[in-house]
Amino acid sequence: MNKLFSEELGLPARGKSMRTTRRPNLDPGDKVDLFDGCGPGCIFHWWITNTIKQDHDVRDPAHDLQLKIYYDGKSYPDVDLPLAKYFGILFDLDVYDMGSTAIKMLPENAFNFYLPMPFQAMRIEIENRSNRAICIWFMADWQKFKDDTLLTDMRLKIIHKSACPAESYGSFLMADLSGEGFVAGMVKGVRVKDDSDGWFHTGGDLWLLDGEQNPHALHGIGGEDAFNMSFGIWDTQTDWIGSPYIHLVGESRDVGPGYEGVMYRFFWPRPGLV
Repeated sequence: MNKLFSEELGLPARGKSMRTTRRPNLDPGDKVDLFDGCGPGCIFHWWITNTIKQDHDVRDPAHDLQLKIYYDGKSYPDVDLPLAKYFGILFDLDVYDMGSTAIKMLPENAFNFYLPMPFQAMRIEIENRSNRAICIWFMADWQKFKDDTLLTDMRLKIIHKSACPAESYGSFLMADLSGEGFVAGMVKGVRVKDDSDGWFHTGGDLWLLDGEQNPHALHGIGGEDAFNMSFGIWDTQTDWIGSPYIHLVGESRDVGPGYEGVMYRFFWPRPGLV
């Protein structure tokens, strides 16, 4: 995937290979910069792990680590959400395995991220918002390009939104984006109360591109269709699509007493070439 997205971003084929590592101990309320680099450059992979959940913890500490990413000297972050959600761990759940090509969750809270992150300058900050000390281990593999490299203006950004409960027979705005770029992927978590709460038949996604209203280019049929599944969501994972977590109240994944699930989908930058 790095190669595919690197080509779309017009990144140089080679640069000077770099690695940044940190091992901070954070008391409650502490924050620290995990990465503070000057480019032009690009992070191609970063890994992080934290003190794993203990018996006295209500939830995994990764939900209480606030991640912020600042690009190019800006005073506001383009990424601002809990570490767990950055890696697709939703509903305050314990960390589960994820086997996509962009995000890989390995045993004992090994968070891995593989989408390229170009920058002229980048600062990655993490804050401990829990009530106990947390130890963090961090590593970023990146490349430094020549100073005269004409680097793309596109930056990896993340939109995080939720509605609980979502409006019945209403619309949920997933994102409202502007500027040049492309959608790299999405992760969605859904809790279905019962057979009256059937998002799978009424939850089709609608994408309005470049000011479209009607007609529109992309309109899904049901909620699961956006993730290339049928008749509910299923316990399966591939490089591009999958569901890393499903909890069933009954036996049905589409109708019945209810369930909750997390789905991911990552997009080739030029889908017509897949």
